[in-house]
Amino acid sequence: KGAPTRTAVDARLGRLEIHAVTHPSEIFVADGFTFELLFDGQPLANKEMTLFRGSYAPPRFEQPVKTDAAGRVTLSFDQAGVYLVMTRHAAEAPAGSETAMRSYTTSLTFEVSP
Repeated sequence: KGAPTRTAVDARLGRLEIHAVTHPSEIFVADGFTFELLFDGQPLANKEMTLFRGSYAPPRFEQPVKTDAAGRVTLSFDQAGVYLVMTRHAAEAPAGSETAMRSYTTSLTFEVSP
């Protein structure tokens, strides 16, 4: 209850994370949504991601997006709805791991208000 805070938004969530710059409670069609993609807390530059709109009704909405040199993305929208952005990243496994490489996947579901 009350005004939104950044406590949950700024919490660290694993090695590969989508960190919202725009508060998720303040995503509107006219304003868009800005976030950064981080790996071990560092920006992932020029990383490909996929944006989906949450509807099973045709036509299916799937759009590639890419982080900039600072690991940021600013999305714009033509309609309100529930969206999901997802990406995968391969990196060297932590020391002592059974494999040399690890694959990480992360996603964020959010609602865009009119």
